Amino acid sequence: MFYLVVKISENNIAFFNFATDTLELMNKNGKIINAVPIIFHKEFKSKSDSTNYIKLFDLDWRWGSTIIIDEYSYDAYTLFLKNGLVRIQKVDLETGKLENGTILPFAFPERIKIYNKNAYFLIKIDGFNDKWKLVKCIL
Repeated sequence: MFYLVVKISENNIAFFNFATDTLELMNKNGKIINAVPIIFHKEFKSKSDSTNYIKLFDLDWRWGSTIIIDEYSYDAYTLFLKNGLVRIQKVDLETGKLENGTILPFAFPERIKIYNKNAYFLIKIDGFNDKWKLVKCIL
């Protein structure tokens, strides 16, 4: 994924340009309102911007190549993965930086959706190969 366009309000969209490391906020006519740098998708420290360095990389977390939009609040979230665990972090659309995240309490969650600051996902029930359980986690 190099480019992603998502609706972040009734009148605005966000353009995640991972190729140029920028997040651009636009109005519905495509006029750029704000553009900020992003590096959360990088797996190395940026030499030019050490203040925006993400410590998750020190802990072997890797970016999950996903942006999830909360359709209730229009907040943007991204996923980081480590040994079957998933950490969900909110992306500040004004600064491009990540806010503190939540590690989901179950390994290997499937079909993660976010609504009204809650994560919903499926987990397999132990002992059953084809049984799934819907779980809600407050972010």
